[in-house]
Amino acid sequence: MSVDEKVGRALRDLADEVRPEHDPYGRIRARHRRSRRRRTAAVATTVAGALAVAVVVMPEHGSPPPATGFDAQRVWEQRLANTPVRGRLAASDPAYLADVAKLIGEHRQGGVYLTRYAVRETHILYLDDVGPWRIAIVAFALTDPGASAWTQASAVFKAPKGASAAELTRIEALSSYSDGLGPFTHVEFPDAYGAGTAAVVALAPAGCTLESAAWPEVNHWQAEPTGSYLVRDATTARAEWWRVDCGGRVREKTPAPYDTGILAITDQIAGQELRTARGTPDARLAREALEDERGPLGPAMLSGLPRLVWGGRITWPDGEAAGKAGITTVVAAPRVAGGWAGTVSIRYDDQGGSDSGSGTGIGRGFATETNPADPHATVAVRLDDSGTGVLVIAPGNAVGVRAVAGGVTVGEAAVADDAAVLTVADPMTAEFQALDQNGQIVGRTRISQPKATEPIDGWSTL
Repeated sequence: MSVDEKVGRALRDLADEVRPEHDPYGRIRARHRRSRRRRTAAVATTVAGALAVAVVVMPEHGSPPPATGFDAQRVWEQRLANTPVRGRLAASDPAYLADVAKLIGEHRQGGVYLTRYAVRETHILYLDDVGPWRIAIVAFALTDPGASAWTQASAVFKAPKGASAAELTRIEALSSYSDGLGPFTHVEFPDAYGAGTAAVVALAPAGCTLESAAWPEVNHWQAEPTGSYLVRDATTARAEWWRVDCGGRVREKTPAPYDTGILAITDQIAGQELRTARGTPDARLAREALEDERGPLGPAMLSGLPRLVWGGRITWPDGEAAGKAGITTVVAAPRVAGGWAGTVSIRYDDQGGSDSGSGTGIGRGFATETNPADPHATVAVRLDDSGTGVLVIAPGNAVGVRAVAGGVTVGEAAVADDAAVLTVADPMTAEFQALDQNGQIVGRTRISQPKATEPIDGWSTL
């Protein structure tokens, strides 16, 4: 076998391993689900969610009702796939566009890449130069996707600006691929150092208008001159939100997913938070928690810097961490949509008995209407989504806390290190009171329900 044949076979073997990405729409949705957050050794957040397939019930008379749920999302996905190709290069050089489509089809059918998909049609969605790259975003209409899967696969090709059609469609240019497309999709290309944004393209279905609003006010919306798509490069990327309007209805409202460096957690900020937080937070874990709170949904979700609320060692009474001791850290940040949201996380002690908090752990989201980092605030945080354990962070002059429901005390504990852990049968119905040494109430609070107003995902109806 010649060297060329060996290389060709190796490339074909690698084709289905080229930086696969899960459905881009699903990845955006996942960033918006924070109610249940699990952490690994670095207490990294993973939010899981599933899209339900709607059951369409035929009425006794007349036409079937409009699609809803995942059925509606698939209709929007099809509209995006059928939208005429966007991009100045595609419009100005139809011959080049035709060559790209032809070569992608030939390579796929020839077994060079994307052979995992049975495809009936190929649609180029975007073709142009952005920043240092020439970019092609492609949808593949699947022959038989099934009722519970997206109707389109997708792929992104990237080559240097000005690349020929042959260069743009080589296997080396296949930047990523996905088992889905989704109703609204975007692609990000970091710079050569991975520290900034070199190019971003976002695509909405034909007939929709993409609008943007600058952070932090996020109240002056302007339609993008490109209409149903948006392009950013290193010179135009900014902290902002995006909104997709389709026929006078907002279908999507979300922070731009790239990081422009706003609200950075510096050593100075981390040090200040350690000095002002309650409890005895661990410096390393506190810094990680602050960085984590800045990042999950993108810093443009926040209207101000994350705050360190409390840190210390406790034993969690129930849930996945039941009976486990470790360093617990509470952080929160103000949201553009109003109120505060944050995370309480535990890093378990090592199995060998060390209390260094270097083991694995989990995290839980919470919400409050007011600043939980205020040293005079009383904060109640549920330690499990459906459990009975509650961490109450108290003002400095509190010596005890109690939970009261229906005028009856249903739980109480002494304050140590500015906090106490209570077990309450129904925490959502209780008021949590902080008491001083004379038994006087010096603070009170209830567990807040998180707001669900922002971002908006409105693709589940037609």
